[in-house]
Amino acid sequence: MGDKQISVLVVDDESAILEMIQFGLGKSGMAVRCAQSGKEALIRITEAAPDILLLDWMMPNMSGPELIRRLRKDPVTAEIPIIMLTA
Repeated sequence: MGDKQISVLVVDDESAILEMIQFGLGKSGMAVRCAQSGKEALIRITEAAPDILLLDWMMPNMSGPELIRRLRKDPVTAEIPIIMLTA
């Protein structure tokens, strides 16, 4: 991607996990944003689509798979690469 900084959105309801991933990816030069729920993730993605999404499987209110279904239905977000995280 040349000199462009890779943007990552990390979605997890556990703040300790968010902090750990944000620290590690930030140290490697990526622009990291975080969301603690599927609803918050949808807002962040609308604000600025990330290059990649790291997504927790199990979250209250909207699971990771449900968020993926919503993203894949929208042509604007359908192609965002997603890596699922799970315990």
